[in-house]
Amino acid sequence: MNRRNLLKQAGMMVLAAPALKAVAFDKCGAAMCQPAGKKPLIVRVVGPFGYELIGPDMQNIQHVLVMAPQVGLDNKKSPHVPWLGTTSNECRFIGFPKDGPEYELILQGYTPNTQFPTPIGTPSWFYPPPPGATKRGESPMFTIKLPVPDSIIGINPTCVCLGKIGQQCTAYQTFSSGISFVYNNVDLDLVRVKSSAIGYDFHPCFANDATLSDATLEMHLTPLKANQVNHDEAKAAFRRMVAMYPWIDENDIEFSFDPCPPNTATFGSGADCKVCGVIIPPPSGPSNKK
Repeated sequence: MNRRNLLKQAGMMVLAAPALKAVAFDKCGAAMCQPAGKKPLIVRVVGPFGYELIGPDMQNIQHVLVMAPQVGLDNKKSPHVPWLGTTSNECRFIGFPKDGPEYELILQGYTPNTQFPTPIGTPSWFYPPPPGATKRGESPMFTIKLPVPDSIIGINPTCVCLGKIGQQCTAYQTFSSGISFVYNNVDLDLVRVKSSAIGYDFHPCFANDATLSDATLEMHLTPLKANQVNHDEAKAAFRRMVAMYPWIDENDIEFSFDPCPPNTATFGSGADCKVCGVIIPPPSGPSNKK
């Protein structure tokens, strides 16, 4: 599908109609790729995403639903550029202010796990829903359906304190602000990211990973107002993220201007405004809620 048809189907209400130009899709093509063969694939997701584990319990997870909050280019307080790509080609995600499209990472020939692997690396923030039916919160800008990976690694640690607006926050913790999903033995030539609702079909090119032992596909929400003195952008992004899950008590985030205590972090300052994501397990799943 050419760029004109893609934009036409998207209705030009994508993200922020005035801000999204056709040039944004210039790198969405398949590029000139040589056959890449099979190797491990790392899908690195970075930004204020929510991760909902879809299934009855942690031993029977059907897929991971990555949810992007409403922090697109039209968001005045916390504008972000949503994009995905490799070091060889890239593309924008398209999102809507309500009922955004669902993308799917398709790994043809890969057999996903059903048991969600125990996360390693930097701890991720888990927050289970209450038992029974759960009320849906704010509509995500878009979602991405991922197969259950072979392993999950918390990355990009940030030192934060989670609490309520107007309350003093003192319990700083280290959480990951990104997650690497690792899929073993993937046929890279058959990897696609698709959304049938808008005719989106992205063919990641892994040409620059040819000499590496694995390949990497990245999915980002990149802030346009980073490094603000009061972290207003990051706080606003966090509030929009948790708004997708109305049972979450914490609705504010504070960032440490000094290193976290030695028992919680060794990486230094958390003053880089990296927003931790939240993983939503099934109601019976574990939680490291503090």
